[in-house]
Amino acid sequence: MRQELTKEWTILAETYALLPHTGAAGSANFYFDGGPQWNISEHIIFSALIGSAVGHNSPDLTGTLELAFAF
Repeated sequence: MRQELTKEWTILAETYALLPHTGAAGSANFYFDGGPQWNISEHIIFSALIGSAVGHNSPDLTGTLELAFAF
């Protein structure tokens, strides 16, 4: 989900799952995070997200910094 605040700033929330490659030894984790996204220019976007996960041996806290180039 995204909510545009201004032309440069957006609030972003996402959820995704990481599924195991094998059925015997792996476990699925479901992640959710959110935070601000800054549109630096027409082709450069910076995001800083913080969140958590649910699942066997999942992390309590996650953080993601992303710099994306769109063409």
